[in-house]
Amino acid sequence: MREILRRAAAGEALNPAEQEALLALAECMSGDADPNVPQVSRPEPAHTPLAAEATYVEEPADASGPSTLPPEAPTANGVHGLRFAHRGTLGAGGMGEVLRVYDPVLKREVALKIGHARLVVDPGLRQRFLEEAQVQAQLQHPNLVPVHELGVLEDGRPWFTMDLIRGAALSSVVQRVHEASVDDWEVEPGGWSLRRLVTVFAQACRAVGYAHGRGVLHRDLKPANLMIGAFGEVRVVDWGLAKVRAAPTPHDKGAARGKTLTGVDLIDASHGESVVTARSSELTHVTLVGSVSGTPAYMAPEQALGQNDAIDARTDVYALGAVLYEILAGHPPYARAPRETQLTPKGVVDAVRRGPPPVLTEVARLRVPEDLAEIVARAMARAQAERFPDADVMAAAVEAWLDGARRKAQAAAMLVQAGEAVPVAAALRAEARVLSGEAAGLLAAIPRWAPSESKAAAWEREDRAEVLDREAVLADARRMIDLHGALSHAPEDPDVHAALAEVYRTSLRAAEARTDGPAAATAELQLRTHVGQLPLQHPVRVALQAWLDAEEEIALDVVPGDVSGTVHAETTQLRRSVAGPAQPLPAPEDGAQRTVRLARGSWRVVLDAPGLPPVVLPFQVTRDGSPRREAGTTPGVRLPPPGSLADGEVFVAAGWFRAGGDARAPGTPLGARRVWVDSFVAQRFPVTHGAYLAFLDDLVARGDEAQALRHAPRLLAPGTPDQGALLYDYVDGRFRLRPSDDADAWADDMPVTMVSWFGASAYAAWWAARTGQPWRLLDELEWEKGARGVDGRIHPWGDAFDPSWCCMRDSHAKARLASVHAFPDDVSVYGLRGMAGNVLDWTCSTFVTDGHAQDLARHVIVENDDPSPRRVVRGGSWNDAASSTRCATRYNLDPTIRLNFVGFRLARSPFDGA
Repeated sequence: MREILRRAAAGEALNPAEQEALLALAECMSGDADPNVPQVSRPEPAHTPLAAEATYVEEPADASGPSTLPPEAPTANGVHGLRFAHRGTLGAGGMGEVLRVYDPVLKREVALKIGHARLVVDPGLRQRFLEEAQVQAQLQHPNLVPVHELGVLEDGRPWFTMDLIRGAALSSVVQRVHEASVDDWEVEPGGWSLRRLVTVFAQACRAVGYAHGRGVLHRDLKPANLMIGAFGEVRVVDWGLAKVRAAPTPHDKGAARGKTLTGVDLIDASHGESVVTARSSELTHVTLVGSVSGTPAYMAPEQALGQNDAIDARTDVYALGAVLYEILAGHPPYARAPRETQLTPKGVVDAVRRGPPPVLTEVARLRVPEDLAEIVARAMARAQAERFPDADVMAAAVEAWLDGARRKAQAAAMLVQAGEAVPVAAALRAEARVLSGEAAGLLAAIPRWAPSESKAAAWEREDRAEVLDREAVLADARRMIDLHGALSHAPEDPDVHAALAEVYRTSLRAAEARTDGPAAATAELQLRTHVGQLPLQHPVRVALQAWLDAEEEIALDVVPGDVSGTVHAETTQLRRSVAGPAQPLPAPEDGAQRTVRLARGSWRVVLDAPGLPPVVLPFQVTRDGSPRREAGTTPGVRLPPPGSLADGEVFVAAGWFRAGGDARAPGTPLGARRVWVDSFVAQRFPVTHGAYLAFLDDLVARGDEAQALRHAPRLLAPGTPDQGALLYDYVDGRFRLRPSDDADAWADDMPVTMVSWFGASAYAAWWAARTGQPWRLLDELEWEKGARGVDGRIHPWGDAFDPSWCCMRDSHAKARLASVHAFPDDVSVYGLRGMAGNVLDWTCSTFVTDGHAQDLARHVIVENDDPSPRRVVRGGSWNDAASSTRCATRYNLDPTIRLNFVGFRLARSPFDGA
């Protein structure tokens, strides 16, 4: 027995028989304990997970004297008098037990954690229990376990409920993968592989990073605390040692004595610390609590040294690195296979204090990816400053490996294959040219009327040349397939983008040589896309940018001049035009004048003025080096008064823009011209049913029921255009949308339709009177400028098209109207929404075949209340084909017509008298 006591006091591992002997001795002891004899207590029940259900939240074991409180057992009224029905014990720890229970109110199973009786008399433990519940409840993340309820039993014991996780610990899944992998990484029968393990590990890192962002440290991260759910999701569990950095956990200051390791205290005589366990028969996996808290094999050096003031997010990063170490090696750091050679907990702590674990690549049985080995090394760096700053940054590194490693290798192979096609195609074309020349020479020497037999040799050469040209075209096509395949595997690889850029430069040169405008525009768009993806100093980008662009200096006058701003080049992202990186707008040089040097292409300047939302000024610098402007003038921008723009209003500054010129647009599109349009303010969205209902109800409230009924949405009855069937409900002087379960039913946030031009104009007059602003319908050239900016783009978002970007015929399985807030990609450079789809807009413009404005002229808006002229409608609709989404689309309608794809939006001048 003396030898057992000596070994226990020294922190050495005891076998079950020796532990039972110590327990028996403890039960015989009474009175004050001998300080030289380890104190013992009966161990908590061992954790016994149910089959395929490892749902538990455990606490470090904490010894105390026998409880005199009521027994901890379910009662006839439920679990300890609660409403829950007991369905088994999931586990137990030092501060409580976790039960699987049924909640009859919500009719589901949950995990119920109830504190032990000792928490009633130990405020420190009680506070730790409550803090665990509160911290876990506040960490709301898909990869964390939600806490549902927190309460206290009549006898004072706290409890809380949380999700019941069905699955297994990551440690067991790691073991299965390693058992299935003999010479290299394999997929185990359940479908788990190294890549899948690293994927869930990255999700766990994100969850811990989220906690770090909330100021919470876990401090006991290990594979056993990463639970894999039934659907492959990962949950980070056991926040019993969590520390809120703003308020250190009180229990961190607990005494060195009174902790148990499967029932036995271990006193570290050399450091005066108690090294304890929460639950585990694997000694290298046990959780320690005291001035040293955590699990030895996953402890950072500062944690093992008890330097609690130094513990921060990088301490958790170290533990995550240790988890990744175990995923790759098949065993924890400081523990070598086979398991019987593992160190004791105290031995592991001492080893952590002395130095780093064995190098991962030297102890791993299977091949370790270099990037992952580097991530482990950085995460487990001895110096905190050398680690990832938090788990989110580490997650990004792991995700980069997941996304990049395999893809980059495949992309490199495809690039090599694409490169091999270039000389092949060149050789084929060269041979074809030779054969064609030979055929031409032969035919030149043969009279045209000669029999066909005399031309056979020449024709054979021509046929062979045609075959070779076709093979060259196929070689080019295979090259493009390989290049785009490489791009799909490695979308950020500079080598891929450089290769594609060279292809499109060749295409652009060829298209410009044959004056093929559409092909040249396509090639330039594709070239700029790939050049824009290259690093700024990449030699290919530098060379091609110089070839593509010519710079121009633009003098910009802004009134008032006390504004700041940024300059953005238009770039392409997923084929849509977006603002590129911001550059500061230069300060004024002379008065309010600013000089901006812009390269050829499309740009936007974003002004920030006091009392106004950001104002966007698009520019285009054309190939000739200068956009057309009035001779001798400087672009002037007069901003609206501060506070004059309400939410949902967009300011469009005066200036020139490219109108018309799109022969593929349906209807009667305008011919190409550059037109000056004065400043205007437009509503960001079309008028909705909700807004139109308010208009009609106000008319009724003011005694004008007849006008309200006349302008309400109606079916267009033959011969009675204003008196068709009413499409709103009208009860007790109020209009309402008709309730319906139909997926196509109208909603408040959908654009109002089935309204004539007169109804739209009446709404504009009502809104003008209500706001005191000169609201009216948009003019058709205001509409076109607001939709396409100044550079003549085809769609509001650029020149490419995809049905997912706007509400049109192919945007749904069944074509239908959508909310004005849907399809956020249908947005112009100014911020106007829904210009390409959903509904067409009535305008205030009367229809003239070629429009009212001439090239290089200032457009003057003329409102015409004459009911007879046909009116221009602009845009595309929910039921239109792709061609109608083009900004130059232009139709004309009888103003009395009511259609379920025509709505309207309003505009006004931002300045008095203008």
